[in-house]
Amino acid sequence: MENSDAVSKKYNEPVSNVYPVLLAGGIGSRLWPVSRELSPKQLIKFTGEDSLLQSTIKRLAPALDMENVRIVCGEKHFHETGRQMEEAGVTPAGKIICEPCGRNTAPAILLAVLNILKDEKDAVLCVFPADHVIRDNSVFQDKLKSAIKLADDGFVVTFGIMPHYPETGYGYIEGEEELPCGALSIKRFVEKPDIKTAKIYLKAGNFFWNSGMFAFRASVIMDEFKAFEPELFKRMSNLVSAKETVAKADYEKLPNTSIDYAIMERTDKGAVLPSDFGWSDIGSWKSLYDFFPKDDKGNVIKGDVIAKKTRNCLIIGSKRLIAVNCLENTVVVETSDSVFISDMENSRDVKTIVTELKEKKRKEY
Repeated sequence: MENSDAVSKKYNEPVSNVYPVLLAGGIGSRLWPVSRELSPKQLIKFTGEDSLLQSTIKRLAPALDMENVRIVCGEKHFHETGRQMEEAGVTPAGKIICEPCGRNTAPAILLAVLNILKDEKDAVLCVFPADHVIRDNSVFQDKLKSAIKLADDGFVVTFGIMPHYPETGYGYIEGEEELPCGALSIKRFVEKPDIKTAKIYLKAGNFFWNSGMFAFRASVIMDEFKAFEPELFKRMSNLVSAKETVAKADYEKLPNTSIDYAIMERTDKGAVLPSDFGWSDIGSWKSLYDFFPKDDKGNVIKGDVIAKKTRNCLIIGSKRLIAVNCLENTVVVETSDSVFISDMENSRDVKTIVTELKEKKRKEY
């Protein structure tokens, strides 16, 4: 890890333009049957009047210029994404970057970087998944300012969420040496731990949940892609520089790799910014249950529901009455054509059901 002075000297000209980049390409299969390929979770109103995408856009103001917002999404979601941007007060023209197919976060981020650099000499990019939720926006805004300053100084910044319990569903980042703005150098990324290991991480105090949110200068991340993923950089540059629309057949040939594997685990410019602003990735029914306030029996209930002798459950209805009796730690989700029922802890395994539906070409996929 380079020390902070060395990094700052390399990038001593401040960048004025900051671009929020929202990644909105997933389908959220762990939230089936509500989230589906044609109506993914980022476009759904789980937590109020706004969709997750709209909430993500709105929390960026006033710190960032909404004219600079760029959203990377799948081609089949282009029109709905644009409609929701307009509802959130952002003109979509020129702000949506379409992928012909999903190839994970490294290609999506590189695609955004190269598109932004068509109009800018350099810029700071703040990258956020469009399907996360944050409770404390004022603390988020403060951390965002710190991340932008660190990025301007040449660091590749990731927001590390301070854990309050030993979560086994997230990857972790181990912080090491102190850096400016309360950040730490990154010692290592670790995969989702078992409960025993998660308790050790929690007690250590220098392990953070991997949020998948980043800030970096375009020029810096370009250098890292050139160094660590030269083939991806070359092929993506050729696709972006071509006058034709990027063909699905060409895009499918790009490596399916995350920004963590491609860059973050290899760079010596990495910095983790410890953050505690009520973050959740809404990656499963359990995480949605954890995020929502509970009634006096520990239940989260939405829709037309009668619940008797039922505790610590998530019950969501859409079209029909749901009546439950003597349930505990259970997920029940009803839509117009499907019902999903699972114990809470294993509810993320719904992804295997989605895979089976896709293989059988069922319309419910």
